[in-house]
Amino acid sequence: MERPDFFELNNGEKVKLPFSDIEYKNRVSKLRDVMSNNNMDMAILTSMHNIAYYTGFIYCSFGRPYGCVVTKDKIVTISANIDASQPWRRSHCNNVIYTDWKRDNFLRAIVSIIGRDDPPKTIGIENDHVTLDTKEKLNSIFSIAIFKDISKHLMKQRMIKSDEEISIIKNGARIADLGAEEIVKHIKPGQSELEIAIAGRDKSKLTSIRNSYLDSNIPILIADSFDYVSLNKITNRTKVVCSTVGPYSKYGTLIVKSCIESGTDYCDLAGESQWIRKMIDLYHNKARSNKVKIVNSCGFDSIPSDMGVYFIHKNILKKDLQISMRVAGAKGGYSGGTYASINNIITEASKNKEIRKDLINPYGLNPEGEKNGPDKRDLGSVIFDNRIKKWIAPFLMAGINSRIVRRSNALSNYAYGRNFRYNEAVMTGNGVIGRMRGVLLSIPLIFIAAKPGSVFKSIFNFLSPKPGQGPNKKERESGYFNIRFYVFDQSVTSIFKVTGDKDPGYGSTSKMLAESAVCLAKDSLNNSYGILTPSIAMGDEILKRLELNAGLRFSIIK
Repeated sequence: MERPDFFELNNGEKVKLPFSDIEYKNRVSKLRDVMSNNNMDMAILTSMHNIAYYTGFIYCSFGRPYGCVVTKDKIVTISANIDASQPWRRSHCNNVIYTDWKRDNFLRAIVSIIGRDDPPKTIGIENDHVTLDTKEKLNSIFSIAIFKDISKHLMKQRMIKSDEEISIIKNGARIADLGAEEIVKHIKPGQSELEIAIAGRDKSKLTSIRNSYLDSNIPILIADSFDYVSLNKITNRTKVVCSTVGPYSKYGTLIVKSCIESGTDYCDLAGESQWIRKMIDLYHNKARSNKVKIVNSCGFDSIPSDMGVYFIHKNILKKDLQISMRVAGAKGGYSGGTYASINNIITEASKNKEIRKDLINPYGLNPEGEKNGPDKRDLGSVIFDNRIKKWIAPFLMAGINSRIVRRSNALSNYAYGRNFRYNEAVMTGNGVIGRMRGVLLSIPLIFIAAKPGSVFKSIFNFLSPKPGQGPNKKERESGYFNIRFYVFDQSVTSIFKVTGDKDPGYGSTSKMLAESAVCLAKDSLNNSYGILTPSIAMGDEILKRLELNAGLRFSIIK
């Protein structure tokens, strides 16, 4: 097959250009007057601004030459093959495409337009744009021609504006004026690109928080978790609601409902799987139909787990992996709010058989009809992990984290595979010391899981921090977490790591939640809607933000 030096491809339909055909024809007519007055047989335009002015086509060269040949009866653009038929569609004139099979096919395309029988004697070129190399090649092709600079004539013509140009300029100025007026109305010292407000039921407490930690200009909104009307007033005027209320099963339901009805995205710190299950059953389909993202568990539970597995999948691209998440190290304070939420889960489970059933089901947050799979119950005792050769103990957050990960798999149409397996535990070390450390770590879990009203439970409740209590600033700042993900085939095939630079429950969690809210507000996200997980709702965008702004690091060890 013979490879052409150039060809025409008039594919598709001409698009609407910034100006009318009459406007472009008038411009070309005036150009031909310039050519006639200066005894030019032909003009070769090469600059983007002049080609756009006379033809409507705006090019990006990518290192290749572009041009427009104008004669007494022709005007033709010359473009690279990379643009295909786009130059023809986006101009009012004809187009010739040159190929890269031979050097200087651009020049051969010029010759093809004017023909060889009547070569031009005088050619207008843009001296302020044509390179020395191109000038030499034009001289070699048109050896008997005289070259004249036409650039000053073209600039003078462009300076005189037509009625159409004046109309567009006036409209552009009008839009700019409106934009400037709005900026003047709203801009002020310290103004950020995000407009935020804080909300709650106690104005005096909110004012104290704002004045102590925030900009004094931040608005305060008053609403009560049990007052649906007051919640609607907030959700109807915002793009994203970021909720830190807890226990969510007591205080969080109406705000989720209000967000869905108002078309407002939402994120929270919920680790209460029984409440998330309730939200799925009540509102998932409604949120989907209203195109709303409701994103739970945007803190330590369960972003490191959920986004960690998401990161692994991005790098391995293999289904049906077996992944064991192990907490290798962590330092942070104990939260009274977290304990209150856990207590509420236990209380609700003790009264409701269906809640107990979903809580012990590893797939309890999966869509209806898909609450099964190869995984067993979460680890309940201290055991020796033969695969990693370490003692491991139960992890308090495994009950929510693992279910969020499995829900992500289900919502992604099982991107991780139907036989994907996942578990979480705390890695406690080797030998007798590792085993004893695991036993000691497990003791608080026994008290936490104790029956409500029992002596053990009462003692632990008395000793535990109360809602609103938690680590101090020094503890929050000096905290950290280090999580390992062991990816198995028949043996350990890969090890991944997720780390955070602050106390997991407060310092790091606050940054994860904040970035989730900003991500929902600002970033261009996928079209997934409903009761979602962080990875399904925000994917790559939140992964970038976590590393850039939240102090998290996702890395491959092996």
